[in-house]
Amino acid sequence: MQKKRDVIMLKIRTIIVDDENNSLEALNILLLKFCPEVAIIGKAENLKKAKKLIDIKKPDLVFLDIHIRDDTIFTLLDSLKEIDFEIIFVTGDEGFALKAFSLKATDYLLKPVSISGLQDAIRRIQEKIIYNRSISDLTNDQVDQNVNKGAPKIAFPIQNGFRLVEPHEITHLIADGSYTNIHCTNLNTLLVSRNLKHYEVKLKKYGFFRVHPSVLINLRYLREINRQDGGFLIMDNNKTLPVSNYRRKELEDWIKGDKSINQ
Repeated sequence: MQKKRDVIMLKIRTIIVDDENNSLEALNILLLKFCPEVAIIGKAENLKKAKKLIDIKKPDLVFLDIHIRDDTIFTLLDSLKEIDFEIIFVTGDEGFALKAFSLKATDYLLKPVSISGLQDAIRRIQEKIIYNRSISDLTNDQVDQNVNKGAPKIAFPIQNGFRLVEPHEITHLIADGSYTNIHCTNLNTLLVSRNLKHYEVKLKKYGFFRVHPSVLINLRYLREINRQDGGFLIMDNNKTLPVSNYRRKELEDWIKGDKSINQ
């Protein structure tokens, strides 16, 4: 009963991005009329305004059209340091579904949007947010503090409790929306309900570096920086990871001794 009550009371702070005013207002009306759990906190008709809204408002959910003026919404997503909100694409173009789901989008709705499809998508968002909030931040922080008094282990929340991992056992971390995949030297992967920014702050002192909006690596396992095709990294376990152009240059300066990696 408690979970049902939480679903009803949960307000999902939402932004809508669409350059077609009619489509934007149509979705706005549908959400207001049929999805009372959604709180619309902003609307944007271009990429610049959308980025500003996301940075300032910190939404739980963003509805995104694919084509915005003469660009695509992926330009905006690539520019963000972290995607720490849920995504629902709303578009008339079926051709980008695979790429959309590679970004962990919750849904890909085609225009005109059906009421049932919209409500189903919102229901899935609710379930993800409630699960994410079900583990108390205070409890997690207390466990981390207590563990780190005796040894440099990190407490990762898992479904039935916590997994304690030493930083040197972690090769890299990959963002998965508001979750993070923790990749370890024993080839195990943990999916935890904390965003990547949380672990970037916690692991920085152990030699971890944010190389991409969705990737944090342990520098001790970095084998190669490759400039081909825009740049990528190869880790000691042969894993290939993306790197942003700016971060690649920082890494190269660090390797040459021209710059501290933490600057």
